[in-house]
Order: sequence, then C-alpha cells, then structure tokens
Amino acid sequence: MASAVDRLRAAGHTIKVIEAPPTMKAMKIAMRWFALDQVNLPFKIFQDGGESPIADLDAMDPGKFWDPGFVADLRENSENISISADIYDYREEWAKIWREAGIDVLLCPASRGSAVTHGEFSPLIIVVPFGKADQTLDSKDGYDASVVDEGPTGFQLVGWRFQDDQTLMTTELIVDELKA
Repeated sequence: MASAVDRLRAAGHTIKVIEAPPTMKAMKIAMRWFALDQVNLPFKIFQDGGESPIADLDAMDPGKFWDPGFVADLRENSENISISADIYDYREEWAKIWREAGIDVLLCPASRGSAVTHGEFSPLIIVVPFGKADQTLDSKDGYDASVVDEGPTGFQLVGWRFQDDQTLMTTELIVDELKA
C-alpha cells in the first residue's frame, strides 16, 4: 500500500490520511442486518439445489462466524427500523468525513495483511492488483508475513454513494498511473 501511495504522490496526486469511523461499529450493524435473514438465503439456494459452495465462499458463510450476541434483543419488526437508522447514522459519519476532507475516493488495503493466503481470498471484493508481499517489509507482531511472501498484493478504491462513474474514472486513472 505504501509503495502505491508513494507512486501516486510522485505523480502529483494528493493523498490524505483520514480518521475513519470505527470498523467494529460497521461490523456490529452488519451482523444485526445479517441476523434478519433467518434462513441464510444465499446458502439456502445452494442447499436447495443440492450444490455445495466453493471452499472460499463456504468460509464466508455468516452462519459460521455470526455471533448471535450482537442481536440479543431481536424481538420484533421494529429492529428493521433500528438497523436502518444505525446504517443511516454510520453513513452520515462517513459523509461528514468525506465532505470535510474533500476526497474523490478512498484508497484502502485489499486485506488486513499485506496479502492473503491461498483459499482465503474473498470473491466478493474487487481488488486492484499492485505489487507483491515482501516479508522483510511486511513483518509485524502477530502477523506471519512469510506465509504470503511474494504473494500478490493490491488495494481497493471506494467511491461515495451514487458516484459510480467518477469512481470508475478515478480507478482507471490510478491504475494507468501505477502501470506507468
């Protein structure tokens, strides 16, 4: 990520470091949202068709990591309204940051480490590939960089709501810049 940022800065792009809302807050809202799907519909479709999802997708089955404690008080349909309000509030936190920072897109890491091990790559994430993991640079306490050494790395670009065209144009611009 740092090498992509350095190249973009050298090309004249402005990179701003922002203070993001807590990701755990988003995770708790998401877990409450997923809990509303009492039949785990995406995986029920596989089951009804007599199919098994591929290992990477199966590993993402919310039923395998969902903590019902996040929704201890889910008793009535008013939870739908509460979740929607929490989503709105979280989105507004981001909107304030977005406006105050005057940013076009967010440049985010592709994963929580420098690269992901084989079989743990999320097929639901769109990643711009850039560089390779280097265990001499990426080693941190609690992270075994040797497992992914030389593995492909990358980043994600996130655009604001309803700004798909701008996000795609910015993505093309950045990808072209990094290829140069």
